[in-house]
Parts: sequence; structure tokens; C-alpha cells
Amino acid sequence: MTVESKLREILAAAFRAETAANPHSQEGLSMSGLGACTRRAAYALAGIPVPPTATSSKENRAANLGTWIHAGLLPRLAQVLGGRTVVEFPVQVDSDGVCIPGHLDLATFALAVPEAEAVVVDVKSVTGSILSDRRLTGPTRAHKLQIWAYGLGLVQSGRRVSHTAVVYVGRERGEVEVFVEEFGPEQEGAVYSRIARLVEWSKAPDEAPRDTAQPRYECPSCPFRARCWSAVGGLPVVDDVQDADPSLVGGVERAALSYLRAGAAESDAKAAKALARAELTQVTAGQYGRVRVGWSAKGAISVRLTAQHSEASSGGQA
Repeated sequence: MTVESKLREILAAAFRAETAANPHSQEGLSMSGLGACTRRAAYALAGIPVPPTATSSKENRAANLGTWIHAGLLPRLAQVLGGRTVVEFPVQVDSDGVCIPGHLDLATFALAVPEAEAVVVDVKSVTGSILSDRRLTGPTRAHKLQIWAYGLGLVQSGRRVSHTAVVYVGRERGEVEVFVEEFGPEQEGAVYSRIARLVEWSKAPDEAPRDTAQPRYECPSCPFRARCWSAVGGLPVVDDVQDADPSLVGGVERAALSYLRAGAAESDAKAAKALARAELTQVTAGQYGRVRVGWSAKGAISVRLTAQHSEASSGGQA
């Protein structure tokens, strides 16, 4: 065994050790899963047991890197903000006879006007490609519901919340995108509505809608994947392979997950591009906010971000 291969094994073992040392329970529904796949959330809210294989030790590299970024960044943010700031603060939302717990990343009274109102901050560590997506489209619906639930939890505990802020941090270069939104009855209502729908779906979780018609890259990490996809032959679970060479299993898993991600992204991208192309058909060439739209003599469209966003710039012909 070479020094390189030994180091690779040691690095993998370190990630597995971190996962084992800081287990994240997948039992029940928390605020982080509130806006995720509806069927997964319904299973969790219904109390469907998580199979033992779903809680086995994994490397969970992305999750562990996110945990380490939080562990270093959040205390520093609190230090810079000064007093009246809390991190990893427990909250809960009570609605429709259920309690949804969560731990918000950071809440501070040092930013809001008036100071009696809090700003809730949620930090998301992401890849560069996801960061670029967020620059274009803003926070995902799931991330919005999560941070709105944190805000509602504070409100239910007697505090006042003025704003929420989702902060995306790129794992590669530390680039940051910040999305701030006023918090009020509309956001609270969205959380209450989501919980009410999930309560209904939890009565028959196998009938709850999936957020996708075919397995996506999120599915292999779902603890209910075998049950969810059993009617269509099931989704291969690489964790059940016990006797194969660990390095081979890891390689197959990474390749298979990459294949799922690429396929889902390609399909979604084609559909989104076609829809956007149709919406832009009647648009004249020019500057629209951060985006410049152009047309060739043959009717081909060109779309690119402007110079101030050059790091996320892209062009394309359609």
C-alpha cells in the first residue's frame, strides 16, 4: 500500500469518525426537513421507523465540511456582532397538533431597527455550481421554509423578528451570497400552511407526492428510499453491500451518485431552458438588471450576466 493510498484511507476514516461522533437523528420531522420532499417529510411526521442501514456510518463529506464551517464561522459572527446574539439556538413551532423542532444558526438583535426585533440568519455551505444557481434564482423554497420556521419559532416564544437572512458560503473559495427578506404574516402563513398539508399527508404517507417522478441525487441519502421506491423496483442501496472491497464500493457509489446528479440536472436544465426560451421570445435585446439579452440575425438568443457578476457569468445559444 502506497503512502497516497494510506492517506486516502485515513482521510476517509476521519470523515467516518466525525459522522459517528456527531450523529444526526433522522427520526421525526425537524425544521430542516420541512420544505424537503413532501413524501419524505410525511414519512418523518408519521413516525415511520428509519431502517438500521439508513443510520450506518458514512463519510458524509459535504455534511461534515458544512458542520466544520458552521463550527468556526458562527461563533466568530456572534463575536463580531457582540451581545444579544445567540448561535445554535433551539426553537420549535407548534401547529395542527404537532411540534416541529429545530436549531437556528444565529439570531441577533444587533442588526435590526428597531433593536427589539431579531434578525435570523441561516448559513448554507454549498458547491460553486450551487452558489451560481443561488445567485440567479435566490434561496430555494426549502431553505426559505426552513428559515421562516426558525423565525416563527422565535415569534411563538414571545420574541419579535424583523428579517431573515439566508447566507450561502461557497466551500471552494469562501464566496458569499446573502439574501435578506422581511419577516411577517406572509412568511408565518407559509409555514403554517406547509405543516397543515404535511399533517394530512402523514395520515397516508405512501400516497404523499414525491418531489420528483424519478430518483434524483437526493434520494440515495433519504432513509425512506427503499420504501418510497419499492413499487417501481426500489432504488439500489450501496450501503447494503457488506462484503465488497470498501474502496470499490466507495468508487461505485461516487460514480453512481454523479450519474444520478448529472441525469437529473440535465433533464431539469433542458426543461428549464426551453421554458425560459419561450418566455424570452418577445423580449427585445438589452440590459435587464444583472442580465444582458441579445439576439442574432438568425434568431438565436444570447444571455449573459454583466461584468459585476463575471465570476458567475455564462453565455449560451439556443
